[in-house]
Amino acid sequence: RRTVATTVVALPADLRCLDVVVKGLGSSSAGLQYHWGTTSLLAKWFQQITSDVANLHSTLRISHLSLGPCSVFLDPGTNEMQMGDFLGKVQFQRNAQSGFSTKDDEWAMWYPAEVQKRIAQEGNLVPGSSKKREDAEIMDEYAVDAWQLGVLAFFLLTGEHPFGASNQPTVVCGNITTHRVAHWNLLEDFPLWADLIGRLLSHDPADRLKVSEVLKHPLFWSFEEGSTFAKPLLEQSRESLYPGRRCAW
Repeated sequence: RRTVATTVVALPADLRCLDVVVKGLGSSSAGLQYHWGTTSLLAKWFQQITSDVANLHSTLRISHLSLGPCSVFLDPGTNEMQMGDFLGKVQFQRNAQSGFSTKDDEWAMWYPAEVQKRIAQEGNLVPGSSKKREDAEIMDEYAVDAWQLGVLAFFLLTGEHPFGASNQPTVVCGNITTHRVAHWNLLEDFPLWADLIGRLLSHDPADRLKVSEVLKHPLFWSFEEGSTFAKPLLEQSRESLYPGRRCAW
């Protein structure tokens, strides 16, 4: 059933949530750069998740607002990722309508700085007050999805939350607010992943990579696309090193 508020999808009972899948893989950035098959599989899964979110935005014109390790599932039969927990959007909207009057860090740790800011602003209001802040900004829900995709990509690759330990949600929320990425060193051997995730986790939602642009990133380029991009660079390098000479490469 689909409405403008949310989408509810019936999911097979044998699906496994991403949190369980990653733990089962023993996903850790340590040594992962030497396992091409695993990193390719993770890229494929992330591509599937991103495509589904992009379809929500472009076709259904709705946001998900609840992307996380426990709301994305793997179908063991097809080895493909599927989104779930669309009712999480209802929880987000209820929290927004109530002025985020009840602070739940275990929930908030999966949301970007603009949501953390709204929680902090509303938390300064008189308890029970129905007053709304006149300076409250309209939130770009698509940008929230983009940020959550960045967190998912980081989790896929490392098994960690980029802003801190998952069992310390209050610390994580504080790090999100100040844009302190606690585990960035885990991506030092994955420059393409790091570039993509960094663009998705941008503190300012206006600077954040749009979901529709994610699959255009070099991480997902085919060999032919990479070769086409690299050819003029190689030719420039060859000319600078060997001006006027013909080279085999």
